[in-house]
Amino acid sequence: MALPHQKGNDGTNFKTIRKSRSGKAVNVTNIHTQCANGGTKFDGGKAPFAMLNQGFMEGIARVMGGGEKKYGRLNWQGLDMEPLISAIYRHTKAFVEGEELDADSGLEHLHHVAANCMILSWLAKHGKPEQDDRRWKPKTCRR
Repeated sequence: MALPHQKGNDGTNFKTIRKSRSGKAVNVTNIHTQCANGGTKFDGGKAPFAMLNQGFMEGIARVMGGGEKKYGRLNWQGLDMEPLISAIYRHTKAFVEGEELDADSGLEHLHHVAANCMILSWLAKHGKPEQDDRRWKPKTCRR
């Protein structure tokens, strides 16, 4: 049983406290949508992929596809972190200085930044310790 809730600007219902199956009150952000045909969809705790800019996601995919053609399938999983960090800085600097597109790929610099950040995130969770070659990593780093 859920406690009273409020509606968002788009008609989405936001419930912040609900009772679990065991009857205990649980603090959650339980978002559900009341559909036009009367159906209800509970998506509390699930990633809201509809919030992502699809054009930007396509740009990241194009960068990753270009990398696959140039270096081979899943080559990025064998990279070290520091070259990725350098690439992020280079692409960010180029964008800040007014350059939209990368001369090599013809793709947006910010798509390259996002792709490299995605790879870094993957390496931080799944990479081998020797791939973490950051010069200034803290000694208490989890890896």
